[in-house]
Amino acid sequence: MNPPPPPPEKIREIINKLLGQEYDEDFTFDFAFILVSYGFYEEADALIEKLLGQKSYDENIWFDCALAYKFVDNEKAIALLERAYEHFSAYKQEILENEGDLSEEGGKRLDSIDDFIAMRVLVELAHLNFRLYRYENALDLFANVENYNAKNPYFFISYALALEYTGHYDKAYECYKRAITLHTEPFYCFEFSKFCLRLGSFEEGFLHYETRLSSKAAFTFSKRHYDAAYAAFYGDKDFLHGKKVLVYCEQGYGDTLMFGRILRRLCKVAKEVIFCPQPALFTLFDTHIKTLQKQNKIQNNLKIVTNLSYECDYAVPICSLYLFLSFYNPKSIANLSSPLISVEKRTRTQKAKIGICFRTTTPVERQAIFFRNIDLDFLLQAFEGLDVELINFTLYEKGELELPTHINDISFELKDWLATSEALRDVDLLVSIDSAIAHLALALGIPTLVLLGDRFDWRWGKIENPKSIFWQKAHLCVVNKDGPSGIRQKICELLKLDKPL
Repeated sequence: MNPPPPPPEKIREIINKLLGQEYDEDFTFDFAFILVSYGFYEEADALIEKLLGQKSYDENIWFDCALAYKFVDNEKAIALLERAYEHFSAYKQEILENEGDLSEEGGKRLDSIDDFIAMRVLVELAHLNFRLYRYENALDLFANVENYNAKNPYFFISYALALEYTGHYDKAYECYKRAITLHTEPFYCFEFSKFCLRLGSFEEGFLHYETRLSSKAAFTFSKRHYDAAYAAFYGDKDFLHGKKVLVYCEQGYGDTLMFGRILRRLCKVAKEVIFCPQPALFTLFDTHIKTLQKQNKIQNNLKIVTNLSYECDYAVPICSLYLFLSFYNPKSIANLSSPLISVEKRTRTQKAKIGICFRTTTPVERQAIFFRNIDLDFLLQAFEGLDVELINFTLYEKGELELPTHINDISFELKDWLATSEALRDVDLLVSIDSAIAHLALALGIPTLVLLGDRFDWRWGKIENPKSIFWQKAHLCVVNKDGPSGIRQKICELLKLDKPL
């Protein structure tokens, strides 16, 4: 067990002591980076300005100092990069004015400055503008330096992301391919896979989706067993037929619930399927699948286990099964059934019950380039004038939130995913951000309105016209585009409610 962190006053005491001493530039930068990470921005700024003063023509110092603020304060990172652009542009002009006929060394220095500005400063400025939703600025910056970055894979992956999220799919595809041709970085290939899956190009998408497993940390079972399955697939596309297959999970709960629909397909060809979900999902899957088996509504060669076992012919992660089964047809994917018990259609006799989930427990810094959480007050505007009962499914620590008294807060009764599934059966509609509970509701056949940000995950389809191939019955709403009134209108349509005046 890790020891508790020191109290804030002790941290301040240590920082003040360190600030009173002189260090080399490497330690000074590392110290500034730590200060930024822990929110001591004023002290970090002072150290960074000191570094820039001491090393005013050191390109790496300027660039690294700007990136110290990336993700923490992108505006400040942009400001430092813009200063670097002005500073080194002026320095370049100064060299040209002071040297009539450039020496070989002077020429090399000018080339270095040009490379620094065009391949690092402007590319990162474009990417940060994209992250801040300044799409026009970002695309202009990328386009202006594209020729200069013809062999820069980071440029092309950054440009591809900006093009994808602005709906320029043909150009985005070209840039993704350029990036992974220049450098087979797993991250680049993984981003390309998600782009293909967003557009419904499943064969190419699922092939590259395997790069998610490039890190050893991604394996919850055995890399050796996965490699054996991967090799067998390329020797025989039907390698799972008639075999005993262990299926394990290496991604999030939502991924398991969504990709779990392929289990029925696997059971048709395999001799035996041993499914080991995450421990938190075990009771849910075990209860539902055993009930369905008793009703002869799912194959009996599917077994749910709590512990991973080596006694199998092949062990494969659940998110690899679309590839290993060569299952790419969008219509066939859309028609797959969940291995969970569908909720019978409710006949409403009282006011409609609507479940809500407005934030995820995933830390903001891990929500990539899109943010799922929405403000509760904003969401509540969508229910103004509606005669409905709101039921909270958002999980939080006691004392962390204070919900309005008219919301029925059952979140502390949701002890596990099975309990959550039972509670969901009592609602007429779930209105939720992109989260595992939205996937659970969809797997149960519960009417679900998924609230999306301006940028959203590949699972929900194209940016300009979101529609999920995996969850055909999902109703989608882009929050900032539709606003509270648009959300309210969709709720009324789904529940056949009279719209408030």
